[in-house]
Amino acid sequence: MKKLLFGGTPLCLVLLMVSCSTIITSCSYNTDLSPVKTENQTNDLGSVEVYNNFLNSLDNVITRDIVEQNYPDYYGGSYTNEEGICVFLIVSGKDMDAAKKDLAKRSKSSNFVTQWCEYSYAELMAVLEYIQTKQFDPSFDTKREELKWYGLSLNEIKNRVIVRLGECTETYILKFKTKVTDSPLVDFEQGYKNIINMSPVVGI
Repeated sequence: MKKLLFGGTPLCLVLLMVSCSTIITSCSYNTDLSPVKTENQTNDLGSVEVYNNFLNSLDNVITRDIVEQNYPDYYGGSYTNEEGICVFLIVSGKDMDAAKKDLAKRSKSSNFVTQWCEYSYAELMAVLEYIQTKQFDPSFDTKREELKWYGLSLNEIKNRVIVRLGECTETYILKFKTKVTDSPLVDFEQGYKNIINMSPVVGI
């Protein structure tokens, strides 16, 4: 969905694992279906066009020679729902009406819906970037095998960073939390070794 590089490592190198039961701290997924009515907006744009307009409206920030998007603080991610409509996640506690007006301006459309979430996209990416420093560190290879850590991705629908373990049990989850991170933004799923995922980010 998004071209994001961390430390020169493409996000597409992360491993895909087939998910099973997860340990999830869920946020509210109540969706606001009320239309956004502002001037010079259109209802005929598709989900990808709506998202691309939003993406193009963002200011780029250059850090460590990497171009990254400066996302609004209310933004928690986005994805296309089963009806083919773009869903924008809004961080709980932010001004929903103001966010919807800003999104309508940025996306040049009113053809989207909004949904509350728990964490901002910036928070999710910060955790993902930190975990990747372990995932792609050669000195961590042995410990990664001991953890049976076989995958990492961002799931925007769940508003979580997903870690996939060969043994998704309380024992191995605790090991991961002890040796890597115990961030509440991380959920765990069953994973399998040596399957490469070229499109790990769930979303638009």
